[in-house]
Amino acid sequence: MDNSISCGIDEAGRGPVIGPLVIGLVSLDNEGKEILRKINVRDSKRVSASRRTKLEPIIKETAREWKILKIQPREIDFLRKRHSLNQIEAMKIAEMLVNLENRPHRIIVDSADSIAEDYRKRIVHCINSICNEFEIPEIEIPVSEDEIKKIRRPKRPSGNYLPHKR
Repeated sequence: MDNSISCGIDEAGRGPVIGPLVIGLVSLDNEGKEILRKINVRDSKRVSASRRTKLEPIIKETAREWKILKIQPREIDFLRKRHSLNQIEAMKIAEMLVNLENRPHRIIVDSADSIAEDYRKRIVHCINSICNEFEIPEIEIPVSEDEIKKIRRPKRPSGNYLPHKR
């Protein structure tokens, strides 16, 4: 059986007003993915805080690797002088990926950018700027149904205009 490694990355908190930006990364082989599937692990935003607390040690024990990175408000403020918050997040994700002991075959990232493909390109660029030897695997950025609807929906005028009179 193929035992490829998949890596999932998600963030919580978006800056200095609320607190640190926290990025979590979990790498799983096929056996680990199956274990977590059996206990119904899914998106942390859809799980209660108490269930997340119970799942944490199981996920850490099952994972090939896991990392949690906290970027404190002071560092965010400093980096924001030159970079957008999305760029900062992409830079930190790239650092985490390059420093993995086991190279993933697939990476799934929850997009911080409104355009998923732009965010994927941003992460790839950051990886390349850190390490040219890192072979970049497939990077998937899931798109929600709401985002798909926005793409399909034709743009309408905002209404902040006066009608044209003849």
